[in-house]
Formats: sequence, C-alpha cells, structure tokens
Amino acid sequence: MRVVRRAYVVLLAMCFLCVPLNDVAAQEGSAKPEAKAKAKANAKRATSKRATSKRATSRKQKATRQRKAKQRKAKQRKAKQRKAKRKRSARARKAARKKRANRPKGWQWPPTPAMRTQGKACLKTLSRLGVSWKAAGRRKGIVTPIVVRSLTFNDVKLAPTFRKPPFVMDCHLAVALAKASPAIKAAGVSELRFSSIYSYRRAKVNGVQKQALSRHSYGLAVDIYQVRDSADEIFIVEDQYADVAVIRELEDVLNATGLFRLVLSPANDPRSHSDHLHLEARVSKIGKAGAAKRRHKKRARKRKRARKKK
Repeated sequence: MRVVRRAYVVLLAMCFLCVPLNDVAAQEGSAKPEAKAKAKANAKRATSKRATSKRATSRKQKATRQRKAKQRKAKQRKAKQRKAKRKRSARARKAARKKRANRPKGWQWPPTPAMRTQGKACLKTLSRLGVSWKAAGRRKGIVTPIVVRSLTFNDVKLAPTFRKPPFVMDCHLAVALAKASPAIKAAGVSELRFSSIYSYRRAKVNGVQKQALSRHSYGLAVDIYQVRDSADEIFIVEDQYADVAVIRELEDVLNATGLFRLVLSPANDPRSHSDHLHLEARVSKIGKAGAAKRRHKKRARKRKRARKKK
C-alpha cells in the first residue's frame, strides 16, 4: 500500500511538473517563427541599406569619373588651343619681322659672322675693281659702311643734287655701281645725279607707306633724279622721262645687268617714284656655308657619342 501511495505521489508530482514545461515549450515554439521573421526582416533591411549605399557610392564614383574626364578633356582642349595660339603668334611674329626687315636673304641685325665675312670679301672686290674707298663709322642697318670720297666708280661718276658729303653706303652698292659702270657709259651716261643713299626710313611703294624698311636703311639704295650724258647735257627724270630716250635706255641697261635687285621708275611706280630712279644693289644670299658647318658639327658629335658607347 505504501508503495502504491508513493507511486501515486510521484505521478502527481510529475503531472504538476509537466504542465508548465509543456507551456514553456509551446511558448518557445510560437516565439521561434517570430524571431526568424524579425531576423529575416532585419537582414532584408540591412541588405537593402547596403545595396542602397552601394548604388549611391557607385553613382558618386561615376559622377566623379565623368567630372574628372570632362576636366581632363577641357585641359587637353585648352592646351591644344594655347599651342595653336603660340604657333599662330610665332608665325605672325616671324612674318611681321620678315615683312618689317626687308633685308637681303640671310641678313639679320646685329650682323652675323657670316655677314662680316661677306663684307670683307666685298671690300676686297671693290679694291680689285680700282675704286678708292674709306671705312666709315657705324651706321644703324649698314653692315659694311664705307665712303667713296671721289664718288667715282670707274667710268661713271655720282654727284649730289643738293646734299653735302660724306655719303655713307654699303660696300655692295659701291661694287654694283662699279661693275655696272661700263654698261652705263655705253648707254651714253657719264654722271648720275642723286639725292640720297643712306637714310633710315620705311619703304614707300605705289603711294603707300609700308611697314618694311627701305633698302636705303641698309645703305644699299640710291635715288637718281638727274642724268648727265656724254655730251654734258643734264636731263631731269621728273620732266623728261617720257621724252628723253637716254633715261629710259639707262633704266633698261640697269635692269639688264642683273646687279640691281630693283629699279623703280615713273614707268612702274608713277605714284611714289615719278621724279627719280630708285636703284637697289643685289646682295648674294648667305647662310648656306653656316648651315653646312652646323651639320658637320652635329655629325661629329654623333660619332663621338657612338665611340663613347662602344
């Protein structure tokens, strides 16, 4: 009987203990899906946040890349524009310099060693032609300034119309006059009466004042206003150019010699040279020898570097 009672008590105790355990288990079982749902929701929110932030970051990065690309293109475009502008301005400066200078080819100021050498050779030629000359002081624009006191160039004499000596000129003009003197004499002319030789001024052609300097600025030009023939008669270019054949023949002879780069007269420039003949001595181009020398030096440097490498 006692055994039965004890078993009954144990059974009752177990029943009382099982009820709350079942309730807890039931509660726990109902709480699990809710927790899972919450966890899923939280995970979804976190994922969406990450995706949103990633999209925003990618958009920002894309915008930054695009902005940088635009800036880079703008810089390149500006650099190209600056380069093109520099090239244009350099070309314009070169053209303007060339236009303003009106110097013989290869000449520049101050004179180069090649120009000095050319001047020395010219002086030797002038002495060989029998013209008595004297070196003059420096003049702006003249490379080889000289004075021919007698103004006599073999068969032809120069005489001023109103100015007083000394008349400074470049050696090349003196050589051209000396070489052309036999042809001038053959045309029946014994004396050329001039107004100016060296005068630092701008050129005037067809009534227009140019930006370029006149060849008078380099002592390479002379203006002939009157001509004396072999019969000692004087003809004025302004009044008698069309009527007197000697003046026109003189112009043709000067052009035919090839010693003068330009002969302007009332025929080819009636607006600016209606009263005189403008003669410009021709000067041979220089600079080729200098260029060859530079090329030779460059090749020598290359050979020297090649030997060092070996």
